[in-house]
Amino acid sequence: MEKAVPHLSSRELLAWRGVLEVQTAILPALEAELRQSVGLTLSEFDVLYQLWRTPEKRRRMVDLARAVLVTPGGITRIVARLEERGLVRRDSTPGRQAVLTHLTPRGEREIAAAMDVHFDGVRRMFIQHVDRADIDRVIRLWTRIREASPELDPPAEPSHPSA
Repeated sequence: MEKAVPHLSSRELLAWRGVLEVQTAILPALEAELRQSVGLTLSEFDVLYQLWRTPEKRRRMVDLARAVLVTPGGITRIVARLEERGLVRRDSTPGRQAVLTHLTPRGEREIAAAMDVHFDGVRRMFIQHVDRADIDRVIRLWTRIREASPELDPPAEPSHPSA
């Protein structure tokens, strides 16, 4: 018999551990599929996806870092790798601090192929195991948790492809 945790009930602990275990199982599997099929990490995919979903296919680096849920230094390294591969382009305007990152035509082709792989994996590993009513409950649950957590910046719309 397992020792009880004094801070959480056994049900609360099961709920929390479930989040961690599912994330720990699914995210590496999704990344492995992306790497094997299109040569992208999950973070690189997310950067391309965040650029793709905007009407103008560009974002300021600071906004991109927030959307991808990484530090400004982290986003700089990811964008540099994508820029070396010709998938994005960074532009800065003299006299302005903001650096814009644009999705290139090659990047658009890469993200289209990557979305096929990634979202097929999301459907196979997650969505197919959750019925419609549960999906609605999960959406309400994550929204409530995000809104109640001041350290989480709630997105205006679902923005993270892995969640």
